[in-house]
Amino acid sequence: MSEKLEAYLEEISHFLSGREEREEILSEIRSHILEKAAREHGQVSDASLDKVIAAYGPARRVAEK
Repeated sequence: MSEKLEAYLEEISHFLSGREEREEILSEIRSHILEKAAREHGQVSDASLDKVIAAYGPARRVAEK
């Protein structure tokens, strides 16, 4: 797995601390990012993950949604 994706999810996790469904939310975000990278870029690679993560926006904003 991409280190950047794991770091991004860890940052989101920080903003979700104390939420009972934190692991479920993180799992969903991971899945969405991986699916979007494969669908939009034809493969899951560090480059495609970087683009999808950039499009998702700052971790804090993602966690607030």
